[in-house]
Amino acid sequence: MLTSVCDQIRSWRDQGINDLRVAVNLSAQQLSSPDLLADVDAAIAAAGIPAEQVELEITETAMMQDPARAAQVMQAFRERGLKLAIDDFGTGYSSLSYLKQLPIDYLKIDQSFVRGIPGDLDDLPIVDAIIALANSLELVTIAEGVETRDQLDELRRRKCDLYQGYFFSRPLPVSAFEALLRES
Repeated sequence: MLTSVCDQIRSWRDQGINDLRVAVNLSAQQLSSPDLLADVDAAIAAAGIPAEQVELEITETAMMQDPARAAQVMQAFRERGLKLAIDDFGTGYSSLSYLKQLPIDYLKIDQSFVRGIPGDLDDLPIVDAIIALANSLELVTIAEGVETRDQLDELRRRKCDLYQGYFFSRPLPVSAFEALLRES
């Protein structure tokens, strides 16, 4: 998958679309692989793209299976210029002491907390806490699963930085996505 993503970024760069960053999820199994760094390096080098255009997403649960290993691998990714995100934040059992030490750029608010916004009063304090935590660590927050204007407006009021979800677009084939990019 990573090779395909890097090749697609190369294709977009060849078409003059240079300012996209594409996120790729890493599994717990990949995170524990001794070949992971070499595989990532090879995919980026083969495509001839800047590492900054690749964002690696690691779930909170996968990261906590071996926090020391995750921190080591993430630091190596950071040194290569890749962007890093903790995905599904708030659904696992992360240690805040590890979180403050990790070289991450983004905290992604899990869609399970976004789904009930704005009406579910139990979700709003959790979203506020994640945003406050991210801000205090100088991280960017991304809300997953934004599907309505009301959700977007509420997240904006709460100072969430970025948003993704069906409100903006359902998954698209590459050609339709390229057309959307050209239109905007």
